[in-house]
Order: sequence, then structure tokens, then C-alpha cells
Amino acid sequence: MAGLVRQLDSDDFTTRTQARRRLVALVAQAAGRQDLKAELRRAWLSTDLSAEARALLEPICLQVPDAMQPAGGADVARLDRLIARLDSPIYSQREAAALELEPLAAHMPQALVLVERLKHALDEPGMSLDARRQLDALWARARGTWLLAPAGEGSPPPVESRQIEVWIDALLAADGGSGVKSATSGASGPEQLRADNAERQLRDLLARDDQVARVKRALEQRVAAEPGEAARARLVPLMDWTRPAMVAEYWNSGHHTSIQYLLVGIPSHPERAQRASYFDRCDDHKAHCVSGNSLSPGDWPVGVFFPHPLTLDAMFHLVNLPTPRRRMAYEYEVRHSERQRLAELSEHTLQVLLAAKRPLDEREILMLRFLEPHAVSRFAGKHLLAVADGPVAPLVSADTTMDLRMSGSRHGMLCHLLIERGTHEAGAGLMQACLEDKVHAPTDAAPYCLPWIASLAICQRDPWPQADDWLERLLSRRQMLASAELCPGQLGATAAGILLQRHGMSPEAFGLESVVDEGMQIGTQLTAYRFPSSSQRDRMQDWWSQFKRQLAARPARLP
Repeated sequence: MAGLVRQLDSDDFTTRTQARRRLVALVAQAAGRQDLKAELRRAWLSTDLSAEARALLEPICLQVPDAMQPAGGADVARLDRLIARLDSPIYSQREAAALELEPLAAHMPQALVLVERLKHALDEPGMSLDARRQLDALWARARGTWLLAPAGEGSPPPVESRQIEVWIDALLAADGGSGVKSATSGASGPEQLRADNAERQLRDLLARDDQVARVKRALEQRVAAEPGEAARARLVPLMDWTRPAMVAEYWNSGHHTSIQYLLVGIPSHPERAQRASYFDRCDDHKAHCVSGNSLSPGDWPVGVFFPHPLTLDAMFHLVNLPTPRRRMAYEYEVRHSERQRLAELSEHTLQVLLAAKRPLDEREILMLRFLEPHAVSRFAGKHLLAVADGPVAPLVSADTTMDLRMSGSRHGMLCHLLIERGTHEAGAGLMQACLEDKVHAPTDAAPYCLPWIASLAICQRDPWPQADDWLERLLSRRQMLASAELCPGQLGATAAGILLQRHGMSPEAFGLESVVDEGMQIGTQLTAYRFPSSSQRDRMQDWWSQFKRQLAARPARLP
């Protein structure tokens, strides 16, 4: 292992490449061994490794669970030594210290201990500006780990009431008690440093649910004792953390574009807005709007996506933030990748909709276009079976690409969505819905058999392991995919076309006739077929029976 890691720093490209490949193979063979974890961790913490070699080693380390996690607990004396080395004049010492501290910031309970030791270090005036910036960034990461951990995990040190008063004194003493940071004081001024750290300490104390009342009482008493504007400018922002709050996230076309922070019970007046945004109560399930610019007065769901009342491409997500800790944790949650948040919120939203077992309205179905496709597909297959279909209400807008007139019903709209974006997770429920006629039959206004078309489109785009068996069962079906006026394709023949193409065969070579149907091809890339005669259907079934036996006789492919 050590030799291969050294070769990652070779000047020769071939040597580096071969070493990386051998390390990948070694990790794959022995991923569960404790000695491998220790070796990888030792290599990762090596001070002799170049940045280029470390970039090659990192994805290999990530393949082994816990290889980059901190070993053992967080010894305070050791932490203080590592933190002090971040200000060392020797680069290798700073680099080695950072490599050991970074994993601690990402895992509990070490992150909590690191938060406290970093605050202690940041209170020291002699540290260089570069080291202070690095410590501040490390503190923010460790603090995020602590805030996102379940409440009560870890035991922060106790704080006496007198200490709270000392921190408030330090906060008010900065810049002569003016309440405004001086442009000339700089981050190195001793009073400003103490004030910055006092604010960190008070905010971290507010993040402990059992300490909020103490801090709030101390702040209120000091504001009452020192009613001047300077004291209010320093203390009122901290007091605001103790107020129940909420967030309104605005998502457009599946992208998170803006956030509006609101204090519950206090009207907010956004710039250039016609009305105040005002919610008088909020919990983890619903929020009551008194006044809004997009949302009308009434109750709105919390913790899930719901459609924008006016714009078909937009949706809201309300977040309840009743405590300082949850408000602070949200600041870190929202930094997660947009794709990850969309997937998590989509899953939760669809679980809530499925549990309600009620018909979706047209705006809710249109909203599904912008949720995570795999989650939508899992939901759709179950929803089609659990809820009865219903007619589509008039809803015509140039903002949507879905032709609602072609959908015919709510379930038809959902199938139309699956045609465009569905994945194999919808398969079982969708196919069962086809067999049980859970979707309204085609009409003159909505002539297509959307559930069968959706099943075929998904099978062609994202087939599941048993797709061949399912297509085989459809070969004998003579059902049409649309009303007779459109000269539609046949279900069995179209299944045969997909089956042949999956195995490198030409449908036309087996006598299948393609059907020109631009309406069905929009969004599906699916070509419909017809059997010109029953003999062609029989020929196809005979060929598949023989071909399937040949497939079964072939030796299994090596992985």
C-alpha cells in the first residue's frame, strides 16, 4: 500500500496510472479489512503527499467506509496542538494539521469538541489573519455538523449565568459601545475579536434548546437596562433568533431560486410588494397566512412542495423554524446540493400525497413535472391503483407543454407525464392499472390509450430486468393504442417492435408495419406498429420462443 501511494507522486504518467488502478483493485478486494482502513488513513494524513497525488487518492479512500473518518475520540490537548499548528510558519505542519482536523469537523461527537476549542483559539489576539480565516471556516463546518445532528447528541460544557453577562459586556464594548463595527478597527482589534467570539458563544448557547430561556432573559434585561440605540443594535438581532420563524422557498422549473425569511406573528414588507407577507401561526404541518402577495389567506402545507397558485412552472416549500437551533440548522441544510434537496423533498411530498389517498388536482399533477423523476414514478404506480380517476377541470395555459385536452382525465394527465419522464419504478403499478382499467378509456377528445403508451415508452427508454417477459405476454393482444379514426398501432405489434429492437432485430424484417402518428410520438420517441395479418403475429411468437431458448442456452457472461 505505501509503495503504491508513493507511486501516485511519480513523474511518469504510466506509473501513476498503474498505481491508481492497482490501489482500486486492492481496495475492492479487501474493503472490509480494518488494516486496510488504517493504511488508507495513514496515507491520507501523510505530509509527504503532493496535492496531485492526494487528488488521486481521495476517491479511493472514499470507497472504504470510515477510512477518512477520525480515529478515536477528540482529545482536547491534541486538538489544541493541531489548532496551534495551523499558524505554523512551516507549510507541511499546517497541511498536516488541517488534514487531521477536517475529518473531525464532519463527525459527531468530535465536531462538538472542536467547536469549543476553535472558539477558544479564535479569542486569542496573537493569531495571524490567514490562520484566523482558516479557523473560522473550520468552526463553521464543525458547527454545521453539530447543528444538523439530532438535538441532544453530545454534551456541550455548562455555562454559568455570570459568563453570559461577560459575553454581553464584550459584545457591547466593541468599538466603544457604538453598536457599529468601525471600518478602521479591523478583525485584529482585541475588543472586536472578543465581541466576535462573544457573539459566537451566545449564538451557540441559543442553539441549545434548554438554554434559550436563560439567554433571552439576559438579553431582554440588558436591553431594558441600556435602552440606547447602540445596545439595541448589538442585542436585538440576537433576541430575534428566539422568535418563532419560518421560510418560504420559491422553486421554478425544479430549481430553487429564492428564500423569504419570515418571523411568525410579525408582518414583513418586501420591497415593491403590494401587500405584507404575514403568517400568524405555523407548525410542522401547516401555516396560516393572514396576508400574502402570492398566497391567499388561509392554511398552507408545511414541509412539502405545493403548486404556486398563479404560475404553473413554480412551486412553494414552507419550512417551520420554531427554535433558534432549527433556524441555524436550516442555514446549513439549504447549502446541500440542489439535486439532493429536490430528491429528498420530492420523496417526502409524494409520500404525504399518497397517504392522503385523494385525487390530485390539475396543478398538483403539473407540479410533478418538476419533482425527481424516480420518486414521481414510484408514486404514480401506487397512486393510479389507490385513487379513482376523474375528469380534468378547464386549465389552459401557454406555460405548460402538456396538452391537457389529449389527457382526458386526471390519471390520463399522470400517464402523459410518465410518457415524457417516467422510469421503470412506475412499471408494476402502471401495468396493473392498465389491466384493471384504472384510467378512463379513450374518447374523441382524448383519443389515446395513455397508460399502455406510457408502459411501452418506459419499457423502451428505461427497461426493467423482466421487460422481455412482459413484452412477450403482450404479443397476443390486439388492442389498439388509440381510437380507430387515427389508424392507430396495435398493442401487441408495438410490443413486438420493442422486443425485436432490444435484441438488435429490425421490426420491418418480421413484416411489422410502422404507423405514422405524430401525436403519439411527441414526447415518447415511440414508433407504433401493426401486424398486417395473423400469420405475421404467429411468426413473431414462434421466432421469440426459439430465440428465448437460444438465450437460455448461452453461457452466462462474466461480470
